Amino acid sequence: MEYMVGRRGIPMDVLTRMKIEERLEFLPQTGKEEACICFPYLEDGVMKNMKFRDAAKHFKMVKGAELIPWNIDAIKGKEKCYITEGEIDALSLIAAGLEEVVSVPNGAGGANLQWLDRFVESHFDDKTEIILAMDTDRRGVELRDDWCAAWAWTAARWWPGGKAARMPTSIC
Repeated sequence: MEYMVGRRGIPMDVLTRMKIEERLEFLPQTGKEEACICFPYLEDGVMKNMKFRDAAKHFKMVKGAELIPWNIDAIKGKEKCYITEGEIDALSLIAAGLEEVVSVPNGAGGANLQWLDRFVESHFDDKTEIILAMDTDRRGVELRDDWCAAWAWTAARWWPGGKAARMPTSIC
């Protein structure tokens, strides 16, 4: 947790509240067990998946587990939400006092948004504002564009004025 607290500035109480832990996990990229930060993916308080991340930014999720947004319970019934491209970005917003924050499960490199479909009515349709807090690098911009394209048909219901072009692309 030294990396999360010392280098990323995430307070320990936030990590504890969000059930972030550290443990050894076998990673196929290295072929051995690595010290990993573990991000639990919960829905209605029930573990649906877990993401493991080592210091070299190797990732793994539970094989066969459903892809869902990280921290999805936090936005249910809220007027607005923030969507980040990574759990650490989401934790940074939570540490800054924003609670209605989710992260995509597969970062900016995961252009397939099919995992989102079953959450549209239950978690996103009621939003008056959705703020995409993506990086401004090529992959972050591509993810933002994929979101806008996927949701263009309902943009009027989610963004003020009904224009996706008015949606902020960064909160930094």
